[in-house]
Amino acid sequence: MLVIGATGSTGRLVVAEAIARGHTVRALARDRARAPSCSPPTPSLSSVVSPGPRPCPRR
Repeated sequence: MLVIGATGSTGRLVVAEAIARGHTVRALARDRARAPSCSPPTPSLSSVVSPGPRPCPRR
């Protein structure tokens, strides 16, 4: 399961609930410092940090 916006108030709840229900979660975040993590680490959660917005091509 991919949770986009995993660092937001709703996203954090979705991540926690999905892990509690036994899902494997990949959490997408824009900021590495805010990327979700578990303590102790769990194989059910992996964080992915977005490379950021790409500039629009000029025509």
